[in-house]
Amino acid sequence: MVIDIQNEKDFDFFLTGNDNKTILMDFWSNRCEYCRIAAPAVSFIDSEFEQTIITLKIEAERFPYLVSKYNITELPTQIIFYDNNIHCRFRGIGSVENRINDIKKEIEILVDI
Repeated sequence: MVIDIQNEKDFDFFLTGNDNKTILMDFWSNRCEYCRIAAPAVSFIDSEFEQTIITLKIEAERFPYLVSKYNITELPTQIIFYDNNIHCRFRGIGSVENRINDIKKEIEILVDI
């Protein structure tokens, strides 16, 4: 299930309360055309790994503190966390298919840990 973060308390709850879990964070904006293009990739990954990952959607304009904290310089940006640490990040988007394959590869590595 994709969780649309509503406040920083929700974000903290999902990030700190899930040790040894894989978390996919999607930083996006309503005004970003590329974010709309990337959205199906994030939804597909979430449905494919729904038993093993937590997916958080974070609207960049609503959470400038998180944008700064995670050094978000381009939208969309997806960050994969594992065990409360950044495993990798993806900025912008080339194609939806490539983004899906790149994220799947990284999540499969973590699922096998």
